[in-house]
Amino acid sequence: MTMITITGDKRLIADLNRLAGVLPGDVEEVLDDTADFVKDDLKAGAPVKTGDLSDSMAVTKRGAGYREIGAGGGSGSKGSPLPRDYAIFVEEGSGAHWPNVSNLRDRLGLSESEAYLMAKSISQRSRLGVKFFEDTFDKVSIFFQKAVESIFLRW
Repeated sequence: MTMITITGDKRLIADLNRLAGVLPGDVEEVLDDTADFVKDDLKAGAPVKTGDLSDSMAVTKRGAGYREIGAGGGSGSKGSPLPRDYAIFVEEGSGAHWPNVSNLRDRLGLSESEAYLMAKSISQRSRLGVKFFEDTFDKVSIFFQKAVESIFLRW
């Protein structure tokens, strides 16, 4: 399973903790809005062949003071499993490898021979990554800052 951890400036974290003590509902709203922004931006930025990766983007956990956004772990468009770590291989790229032919067949609706030929192609060359997570994280700090500022404007 792939985990991405985002840490912030210690002063910002301390300020948010103090703010959460005074305005807990507002902080949770900012976290919800930011998590939804991240999910939507990842969906929009994910490369599309089948749409499975984009469709799998979701806020997977919500708790007091945190949100987790992830991809994969569900079923693809053809009903086959989409691995939870699939997004990291799209983001970072992958070396040449032999994929599961049955998964290719089921996920893409291919015949056995078509899936075999696709697996053979994948096994012969590396794939470059598509930095859609990185692009989103470049935008999220601006969104988050504006969302926090909006709390103060309401007071």
